[in-house]
Amino acid sequence: MFNPPDYRHDTVLPLPLEVSANAWAVDASCTGNPGPMEYRAIDLATGAIVFQFGPIHGTNNIGEFLAVVHALALIEKQGLKKQNCLYRQQQCLNVATQKAMQKPSSNVTIKRKNYMLL
Repeated sequence: MFNPPDYRHDTVLPLPLEVSANAWAVDASCTGNPGPMEYRAIDLATGAIVFQFGPIHGTNNIGEFLAVVHALALIEKQGLKKQNCLYRQQQCLNVATQKAMQKPSSNVTIKRKNYMLL
């Protein structure tokens, strides 16, 4: 897929040092508003697609929200410890953080970053 960067040994992607490779990056895209929408997550350590859904009729904001919810549900279902979920939209931060904080057993770290899915 990619050549591992010389400055990192925890990822095959050219990530900045401040970005944890122990994370999934989620993003959505939409042609039109509304229009054909899809979302996906990639594993920042391996560059592999974790999940991909769509296209379906929707908006980019709905796709961003669904991507975060899908990632959080999968992280919880798989029992992953200290898995990070990176995304771009503030709406997702507000709703997803509220949902995650409602569960006392949640061990998911949610971070808002301005990184786009490659």
